[in-house]
Amino acid sequence: HGIGHGVMYYTANDLPRSLEMCDAFDNSFARTTCSNGIFMENFSADQKLHLSEYLKESDPLYPCPEQEKRHKENCYLYAPTYFLSLNQEDYAGALELCNGAEEPFRRACARGVGAQAMKENINDPKLVESACQSGDSEQVKPCINGLASLYTSHHGSLEPTRELCGRLEDSNQQACYGAVESNSKRF
Repeated sequence: HGIGHGVMYYTANDLPRSLEMCDAFDNSFARTTCSNGIFMENFSADQKLHLSEYLKESDPLYPCPEQEKRHKENCYLYAPTYFLSLNQEDYAGALELCNGAEEPFRRACARGVGAQAMKENINDPKLVESACQSGDSEQVKPCINGLASLYTSHHGSLEPTRELCGRLEDSNQQACYGAVESNSKRF
Protein backbone atom coordinates (compact mmCIF):
# COMPACT_ATOMS: atom_id res chain seq x y z
CA HIS A 1 0.00 0.00 0.00
CA GLY A 2 2.74 2.43 0.95
CA ILE A 3 4.63 1.61 -2.22
CA GLY A 4 1.56 2.67 -4.20
CA HIS A 5 1.63 6.07 -2.51
CA GLY A 6 5.36 6.35 -3.20
CA VAL A 7 4.99 5.34 -6.85
CA MET A 8 2.43 8.14 -7.33
CA TYR A 9 4.95 10.65 -5.95
CA TYR A 10 7.70 9.16 -8.11
CA THR A 11 5.58 9.43 -11.28
CA ALA A 12 4.10 12.85 -10.36
CA ASN A 13 0.62 11.30 -10.14
CA ASP A 14 0.79 9.57 -13.51
CA LEU A 15 -1.95 7.05 -12.70
CA PRO A 16 -1.51 4.69 -15.70
CA ARG A 17 2.27 4.58 -15.28
CA SER A 18 1.93 3.99 -11.53
CA LEU A 19 -0.52 1.13 -12.07
CA GLU A 20 1.87 -0.39 -14.62
CA MET A 21 4.61 -0.33 -12.00
CA CYS A 22 2.38 -2.06 -9.43
CA ASP A 23 1.31 -4.64 -12.00
CA ALA A 24 4.96 -5.70 -12.23
CA PHE A 25 4.77 -7.36 -8.79
CA ASP A 26 4.76 -11.13 -9.09
CA ASN A 27 1.88 -11.85 -6.68
CA SER A 28 -1.70 -10.65 -6.59
CA PHE A 29 -1.57 -9.44 -2.96
CA ALA A 30 1.30 -7.07 -3.76
CA ARG A 31 -0.35 -5.86 -6.97
CA THR A 32 -3.69 -5.24 -5.23
CA THR A 33 -2.32 -3.48 -2.14
CA CYS A 34 -0.04 -1.37 -4.30
CA SER A 35 -2.94 -0.25 -6.50
CA ASN A 36 -4.94 0.44 -3.32
CA GLY A 37 -2.28 2.96 -2.28
CA ILE A 38 -2.25 4.45 -5.78
CA PHE A 39 -5.98 5.15 -5.79
CA MET A 40 -5.91 6.45 -2.23
CA GLU A 41 -3.17 8.85 -3.27
CA ASN A 42 -4.98 9.89 -6.45
CA PHE A 43 -8.29 10.67 -4.75
CA SER A 44 -6.53 12.44 -1.86
CA ALA A 45 -4.25 14.49 -4.10
CA ASP A 46 -3.71 18.08 -3.06
CA GLN A 47 -4.84 19.88 -6.18
CA LYS A 48 -2.50 22.81 -5.43
CA LEU A 49 0.80 21.17 -4.50
CA HIS A 50 0.45 17.59 -5.79
CA LEU A 51 -1.86 17.93 -8.79
CA SER A 52 -3.57 14.92 -10.35
CA GLU A 53 -5.05 15.13 -13.82
CA TYR A 54 -7.04 11.99 -13.00
CA LEU A 55 -9.70 13.88 -11.00
CA LYS A 56 -12.77 15.69 -12.29
CA GLU A 57 -14.98 17.84 -10.07
CA SER A 58 -17.79 17.30 -12.59
CA ASP A 59 -17.42 13.49 -12.26
CA PRO A 60 -16.02 12.39 -8.88
CA LEU A 61 -16.14 8.73 -9.98
CA TYR A 62 -13.61 9.44 -12.75
CA PRO A 63 -11.36 7.63 -13.69
CA CYS A 64 -12.92 4.45 -12.31
CA PRO A 65 -15.07 3.44 -15.31
CA GLU A 66 -11.97 3.61 -17.53
CA GLN A 67 -9.83 1.31 -15.37
CA GLU A 68 -9.01 -2.32 -16.05
CA LYS A 69 -11.43 -4.58 -14.18
CA ARG A 70 -8.72 -5.67 -11.73
CA HIS A 71 -8.30 -2.04 -10.57
CA LYS A 72 -11.92 -0.94 -10.40
CA GLU A 73 -12.69 -2.07 -6.85
CA ASN A 74 -9.82 -0.05 -5.36
CA CYS A 75 -10.72 2.91 -7.55
CA TYR A 76 -14.36 2.98 -6.48
CA LEU A 77 -13.35 2.42 -2.85
CA TYR A 78 -11.53 5.78 -2.80
CA ALA A 79 -13.76 7.83 -5.13
CA PRO A 80 -15.90 8.98 -2.14
CA THR A 81 -12.77 10.53 -0.61
CA TYR A 82 -12.58 12.99 -3.48
CA PHE A 83 -16.35 13.64 -3.47
CA LEU A 84 -16.22 14.39 0.27
CA SER A 85 -13.27 16.75 -0.18
CA LEU A 86 -15.53 18.75 -2.51
CA ASN A 87 -18.70 18.30 -0.42
CA GLN A 88 -17.68 18.37 3.24
CA GLU A 89 -19.65 15.93 5.42
CA ASP A 90 -22.23 15.17 2.70
CA TYR A 91 -22.25 11.46 3.43
CA ALA A 92 -25.76 10.99 2.04
CA GLY A 93 -24.59 12.65 -1.17
CA ALA A 94 -21.54 10.37 -1.27
CA LEU A 95 -23.77 7.31 -0.95
CA GLU A 96 -25.98 8.70 -3.72
CA LEU A 97 -22.84 9.11 -5.84
CA CYS A 98 -22.15 5.41 -5.31
CA ASN A 99 -25.46 4.58 -7.01
CA GLY A 100 -23.80 5.89 -10.17
CA ALA A 101 -20.91 3.44 -9.90
CA GLU A 102 -20.84 0.35 -12.08
CA GLU A 103 -23.10 -2.28 -10.56
CA PRO A 104 -20.52 -4.75 -9.26
CA PHE A 105 -18.55 -1.94 -7.56
CA ARG A 106 -21.31 -0.04 -5.78
CA ARG A 107 -20.61 -1.94 -2.55
CA ALA A 108 -16.91 -0.98 -2.68
CA CYS A 109 -17.95 2.65 -3.11
CA ALA A 110 -20.34 2.47 -0.12
CA ARG A 111 -17.55 0.82 1.91
CA GLY A 112 -15.38 3.78 0.97
CA VAL A 113 -18.01 6.21 2.26
CA GLY A 114 -18.07 4.41 5.62
CA ALA A 115 -14.28 4.42 5.84
CA GLN A 116 -13.91 8.09 4.93
CA ALA A 117 -16.74 9.14 7.24
CA MET A 118 -15.07 7.21 10.08
CA LYS A 119 -11.72 8.80 9.28
CA GLU A 120 -13.32 12.24 9.51
CA ASN A 121 -15.29 11.40 12.68
CA ILE A 122 -13.12 8.88 14.51
CA ASN A 123 -14.49 9.98 17.89
CA ASP A 124 -18.14 9.84 16.82
CA PRO A 125 -18.89 6.36 15.46
CA LYS A 126 -22.63 6.79 16.08
CA LEU A 127 -22.65 9.75 13.68
CA VAL A 128 -20.97 7.56 11.06
CA GLU A 129 -23.44 4.74 11.70
CA SER A 130 -26.26 7.22 11.16
CA ALA A 131 -24.62 8.42 7.94
CA CYS A 132 -24.41 4.82 6.73
CA GLN A 133 -28.08 4.34 7.46
CA SER A 134 -28.93 7.40 5.34
CA GLY A 135 -28.19 5.44 2.18
CA ASP A 136 -30.15 2.76 0.38
CA SER A 137 -30.71 -0.48 2.29
CA GLU A 138 -28.09 -2.35 0.21
CA GLN A 139 -25.49 0.31 1.10
CA VAL A 140 -25.76 0.04 4.87
CA LYS A 141 -23.82 -3.20 5.34
CA PRO A 142 -20.81 -2.25 3.16
CA CYS A 143 -20.78 1.23 4.69
CA ILE A 144 -20.70 -0.27 8.21
CA ASN A 145 -17.95 -2.59 6.99
CA GLY A 146 -15.92 0.45 5.91
CA LEU A 147 -16.57 2.14 9.26
CA ALA A 148 -15.30 -0.92 11.16
CA SER A 149 -12.30 -1.53 8.88
CA LEU A 150 -11.09 2.06 9.22
CA TYR A 151 -11.63 1.95 12.99
CA THR A 152 -9.52 -1.22 13.17
CA SER A 153 -6.74 0.34 11.07
CA HIS A 154 -6.82 3.51 13.17
CA HIS A 155 -6.44 1.59 16.43
CA GLY A 156 -4.15 -1.10 15.02
CA SER A 157 -6.15 -3.66 16.94
CA LEU A 158 -9.33 -5.69 16.70
CA GLU A 159 -10.44 -5.21 20.32
CA PRO A 160 -11.55 -1.55 20.10
CA THR A 161 -13.59 -2.44 17.01
CA ARG A 162 -15.22 -5.42 18.72
CA GLU A 163 -16.25 -3.07 21.54
CA LEU A 164 -17.54 -0.56 18.99
CA CYS A 165 -19.61 -3.25 17.23
CA GLY A 166 -21.44 -3.95 20.49
CA ARG A 167 -22.46 -0.28 20.72
CA LEU A 168 -23.99 -0.12 17.24
CA GLU A 169 -27.67 -0.73 16.47
CA ASP A 170 -28.55 -4.41 16.58
CA SER A 171 -29.20 -4.38 12.83
CA ASN A 172 -25.62 -3.21 12.14
CA GLN A 173 -23.69 -5.42 14.52
CA GLN A 174 -23.40 -8.40 12.19
CA ALA A 175 -21.82 -6.29 9.43
CA CYS A 176 -19.45 -4.75 11.97
CA TYR A 177 -18.39 -8.09 13.44
CA GLY A 178 -17.98 -9.41 9.88
CA ALA A 179 -15.45 -6.65 9.23
CA VAL A 180 -13.61 -7.58 12.43
CA GLU A 181 -13.44 -11.18 11.25
CA SER A 182 -12.19 -10.27 7.77
CA ASN A 183 -9.56 -7.94 9.26
CA SER A 184 -8.40 -10.59 11.75
CA LYS A 185 -5.99 -12.01 9.18
CA ARG A 186 -4.00 -8.78 9.41
CA PHE A 187 -3.20 -9.31 13.09
